[in-house]
Amino acid sequence: MKNIVFLCSGNGGNLRFLQSTIELGLLPGARVVAAVADRDCGALEYARAQGLQAWSADFSEAGQAGLVDAIAALQPDVIVTNIHKILFPVFVRAFEGRLINLHYALLPAFPGVIGTKPVEQAIAYGAKWTGATVHHVSEELDLGRPIVQAAVPLRTGDSVSTVMDTVFRAGCLSLYVAVKARVTGEQPQDVVTLEVQGRTVAIHPACALGAPFGDEAFWDRLKG
Repeated sequence: MKNIVFLCSGNGGNLRFLQSTIELGLLPGARVVAAVADRDCGALEYARAQGLQAWSADFSEAGQAGLVDAIAALQPDVIVTNIHKILFPVFVRAFEGRLINLHYALLPAFPGVIGTKPVEQAIAYGAKWTGATVHHVSEELDLGRPIVQAAVPLRTGDSVSTVMDTVFRAGCLSLYVAVKARVTGEQPQDVVTLEVQGRTVAIHPACALGAPFGDEAFWDRLKG
């Protein structure tokens, strides 16, 4: 089995998504083993309800140095870094090659901010596209090489509230492709275009993305 660890700060939407794909048999050979957060949050509540190891930790530089052994004991193959903290070199070096991050922008555009801020900045700038990038984590913030990118077209009059749910879904699908490649060794190459809430989203590279990702009930369940 390939072990996945999540570093979290929020409600755990991406954790809920990936755990759901595993439960549906879409990531054979993978399991989420733990969630570690920098605060009490919805992600930890969800992880505990799923019977996963879950705890909050100090993510200062000294705290991250102390966390290395605890994370290493989980024998992670993939660590998803959806946490609103900068990861210090001591942590990044310990897990080099296993850390992946989801950023809501087409990096290298709009780096260095978290959550919905990159989408807000893209709209304010007048960009024609926003999207999501799953990338390797490096010691330089948001400069690790992209693994998967998803492009979401912006429309006149868009705001974060009108487009963010679509970007979230595009990010989830990108994360799924990246994790599946890591777990199975499969190296997808094709560009996939699909309709997501009335927008044509392009994901590259991508594997086949069918059911249940077109089912609104599936996405509603992720809201907790």
